[in-house]
Amino acid sequence: VSVLYWIMDASAAHLLEGDGVVTNLFYFLWKQKASGGSHRAVADLCVPSTVVLEHNFPKAWYYNVEGDAHDLERKLGRDVDTHLILKDFRDSAVASAPGDIVAAYYATVDADRDPGTRVEFLDDEQLQEFLLRRTRRPDGFLQKWVNCSSKYNTVIQAVWSPHMCVVRKRQNRFAMRDKRQSMFDRAVTYEGPTHLSDEVFVAPHVQHQIEEICNSLVHCLFVTQRVAIQRVVLHFKVDSASNIWL
Repeated sequence: VSVLYWIMDASAAHLLEGDGVVTNLFYFLWKQKASGGSHRAVADLCVPSTVVLEHNFPKAWYYNVEGDAHDLERKLGRDVDTHLILKDFRDSAVASAPGDIVAAYYATVDADRDPGTRVEFLDDEQLQEFLLRRTRRPDGFLQKWVNCSSKYNTVIQAVWSPHMCVVRKRQNRFAMRDKRQSMFDRAVTYEGPTHLSDEVFVAPHVQHQIEEICNSLVHCLFVTQRVAIQRVVLHFKVDSASNIWL
């Protein structure tokens, strides 16, 4: 899960520059993992199946190979088959009933004015409608849902700059299985109203891991792209096996 904000120290715009959802980060992560030249902290970062949509069509699909969350492959253009995406999202979904979240869609809204991020949580039926029948979809990315280690959805936010890395965590107030609440109300954290979640303690070892990932990612991008990043906001989840997901 990731909502990204980048400010680049450069005179010309870069693919990673912008506010809101910056989908090109997935391309650079794929490139780093595919080359085998990334730092261990980046190599160990898990990325769930992610579909980038532009102009209402799937542009790229980043997916895990044979269930290996640390490996990342990519399909482009005509090779991005919506039926295969639906099958992939369903194969590893833990959902078993209507209202169980299997995916989330993140999009930037009002990009020309005051950019913001909109999130939509989808169960199995809604995912099928989104992929196969919906006619209008704003630019953004669709991502396979990752269950965290708690029964409450919990997200870690890292705000990185060259001088510090601030790591915080918010936990939703409603249990994921509480079907009396809407999917949005029991899943949202940083993307929604503050009264739906609370700031909670971040374990020191997790904070250290997140800081190492941010430092390594920024370093890799500087070495490979010659881009000096001035600020980035990333969001992570930790699953029951202690894997860190972007």
